[in-house]
Amino acid sequence: MRAKRRGAFASTVLLLASLALTLGACGKSDSDSSSPPSEAKPSGQVQAQDTSKSGESKTLRFGTASGYYPFTFQNDAGKLDGYDIQVAEAVAEKLGYKVEWTTAEFSGLFGLLDSGKIDAIANEVRMTDERRKKYLFSRPYVYSGTIIVTKKGNDAVKDLASLKGRTVASHYGSAYAKFIEKYDTGKEIALKYYEERSALLKDVSLGRVDAYLTDKVGGPLEIEKTGLPLQVAGPPVDSFENGIPFADNEKNRDFLKRFDEALEQLRSEGVLTELSRKWLGTDVATPPAS
Repeated sequence: MRAKRRGAFASTVLLLASLALTLGACGKSDSDSSSPPSEAKPSGQVQAQDTSKSGESKTLRFGTASGYYPFTFQNDAGKLDGYDIQVAEAVAEKLGYKVEWTTAEFSGLFGLLDSGKIDAIANEVRMTDERRKKYLFSRPYVYSGTIIVTKKGNDAVKDLASLKGRTVASHYGSAYAKFIEKYDTGKEIALKYYEERSALLKDVSLGRVDAYLTDKVGGPLEIEKTGLPLQVAGPPVDSFENGIPFADNEKNRDFLKRFDEALEQLRSEGVLTELSRKWLGTDVATPPAS
């Protein structure tokens, strides 16, 4: 009788132990399923992290050349500043994103974008037909035009026609260089390319190069800032729009819709105009009357 009781007791203990193990396993499975997902590997696409689960903030990686006052430059504190910088950061903030900046020479920015090392470029990028074929552009945040700048006192240059037989300074990959190439069908204008903005400005101011093209609003402010002996030669020679380019892929096409919505909200709220007047002294964010 006692042997039977011992057997029943042992069976009960084994049953309870098995039940405890089963419940423990279920509890572990529930805990694993509620843990935050592993961090995604960096890529060239904008991929938002879910802050509600991971607690990590979303980040937009912008590239800029940081040498084109007053659009993008390093201020006295060594931090990036200017109209393009603050527009990009305002849009990102509107979307709930943090911003990570990468600086490079202008000629290298599109390579960084193509390789996925940055998500977008904020550097006065003109929305040319050639670039539109390859990249996705935000809606314009700059409506401006092109002017010619020469050494102070050089009144021989006053329009595009007077550039024939002369040398024009530009940056590699610049829309201004493409503009000259398209205009100069007879190959009568020489182009000299520069990596650094400061070297380009210096050579024109010394008369080593005859002229350069630049933005009609930012150009005079840049001349004033540098104090170099330069002058604007004649009226603007064309008009253009600047936007922020992204790599062309499906995820960015979806994201760009949200980016543009945020940009337009800032425009309607007057934020873009405020930033424009702060840095440029005029409103370049509002489309000109047709």
